[in-house]
Amino acid sequence: MSAILLKNVRIYRQGLASISRRKKTDVFIKNGILESTSFQGSAPRGCTIIDCEGAVLLPGFVDIGTLIGEPGFEHRETIESASRAAAAGGYVAIAPFPNSNPIIQYAADVRSLARDCERVTGILPIAAASADLKGKDLSDMHELADVGAFAFSDGIKPITDAGFLMRALQYAQTTNRLVIQSVTAQNLIHDGQMHEGLQSTMLGLRGMPSIAESMNIKQALDVLRYAGGRLHLCDISTSDGVDLIRQAKKDGLDITASCQAINLAFTDESLATFDSNYKVNPPLRSETDRLALAAALEDGTLDSLMSGHRPLHLDEKRVEFPYADFGALGLQTAISTALTFGQLSLDALVRSCSTAPREMLDLPSIKFKEGEAASYTLIDLDASTTLTKENNQSISTNSPFFGVEMIGTVKAVINGSRFEIF
Repeated sequence: MSAILLKNVRIYRQGLASISRRKKTDVFIKNGILESTSFQGSAPRGCTIIDCEGAVLLPGFVDIGTLIGEPGFEHRETIESASRAAAAGGYVAIAPFPNSNPIIQYAADVRSLARDCERVTGILPIAAASADLKGKDLSDMHELADVGAFAFSDGIKPITDAGFLMRALQYAQTTNRLVIQSVTAQNLIHDGQMHEGLQSTMLGLRGMPSIAESMNIKQALDVLRYAGGRLHLCDISTSDGVDLIRQAKKDGLDITASCQAINLAFTDESLATFDSNYKVNPPLRSETDRLALAAALEDGTLDSLMSGHRPLHLDEKRVEFPYADFGALGLQTAISTALTFGQLSLDALVRSCSTAPREMLDLPSIKFKEGEAASYTLIDLDASTTLTKENNQSISTNSPFFGVEMIGTVKAVINGSRFEIF
């Protein structure tokens, strides 16, 4: 028997976050099922007891678009290390992009990635939308969906061909799966290194203009209007991009969108010291853009928050700035980043990190009702956390958050009969 007793925990209720946090109760979970939200009496023999003083129990968080090195780039990250980092960051599941080697584009690849394991954080495979991620020929979406692909995407490699995106949306409709498209644009950039603006001029670095993102968004929305289907635009980083998404939703398009957590924390001014840990894609943009992203997550214009987890080896970062690869770690810091720098309310945090990702991947919603499956994230919102070299669970260390004290401490993640306490 697997049993957990959460002592003195506050249970999250939408719209009543501040009230529910004041009410404490004991929650009993047995064999992965919520048995009682008002448990009384003594804990059964062999039960794991967690002191939850100061913590709130939230629906388990899900990250869409994680990059894990395995297979092919195990020197950056393995499935095991990514799972540990995800659990430490409060995630009960991650849906990794297919940009590995080999690419996740065949049935065997999906089965391998989703194989049963003893990790608390589950793997929800996203399969390639195009063969070899070349944006020309469709992958076998029906077979991939049948073996467990939760969505289709070319991941961090944007689909630039409007005709291919149209076919992908039309074909994906027959599988009832989501198509995920990054709006980071290669057009207009030409070896861009950072956001195009005053800072890029002062630093003498080639800029990445905001209009490149807007152009990709407009094209994707036009294709969606024609083809129909379900489209998720990720990596939104500009205020103009937010405005385009907001209008598309008013127009009734079946569109969802997300941004990366790091874009809530820093701006292009952070690159003044040429620290390559701030070199990410989409780039860190202006303060106006940063504030627009936070506001859009709060009001629901942006549906979900991505950890933006992009592990890289030291050799790929500790080089001259123009030669450093784009990317930063995100799994362990995304939630605290949203609370500290994005200043998200608890309702917005739950919506963007649990409710919306689950809806997009057609996962069951999490209810705090007796008899329901347990999938929870336990966080102390009054405590702080700091990423250090000692508590970093990733193989890589490419993060600007080392040594930065932030709001929120993950105390435990519970996923069915599996759990991990921190």
